[in-house]
Amino acid sequence: RQVRDLTPFDGVHAELVADSPRRPSEILVALNLQDRGRMDVHRIDFRSGAVTLDTKNPGTVTTWAATDDLVVKAGVASRADGGQELLVRDSAKGAWRTLTRGGPDDTVDLLDLTADGKSVLYISSAGAPTARVVQRALSGGPEKVLASNPEVDPSDVSVHPTRHIVEGVVFEPG
Repeated sequence: RQVRDLTPFDGVHAELVADSPRRPSEILVALNLQDRGRMDVHRIDFRSGAVTLDTKNPGTVTTWAATDDLVVKAGVASRADGGQELLVRDSAKGAWRTLTRGGPDDTVDLLDLTADGKSVLYISSAGAPTARVVQRALSGGPEKVLASNPEVDPSDVSVHPTRHIVEGVVFEPG
């Protein structure tokens, strides 16, 4: 019943990155606390109110994904040419690497990580006339197309919040 501000920092923007039933006393929040131009991921402890840097933004990441154990393993970064790239890593301290890239006219949207944290779910139009919903191992390998439509991009995707599987995709041709 107690309400308290967990991000009481003047001029700082906050965005929820992840919460999890496995870790009910903490959340991950993107904050531009260290640098107003960069959103780093911070861990906030509900009990103590402590805010600690969890994941430093390796550049221009705008979207993050974490496992149910609140380990950040994926992010989408903007590139100078207007394109985007999906960055992944194997662990909380692992090095970031590019899993896929999209040009300025392509879509690369991060959806989630799979329940085991070993694959990523995302939307991509790179190399195709329309966007498709795909799954790909963090270690690489081919994309597994989960849903596509030759006429249109998906307009909405439903991912189960605890099973971390794609449950439905909306396509609206015509």
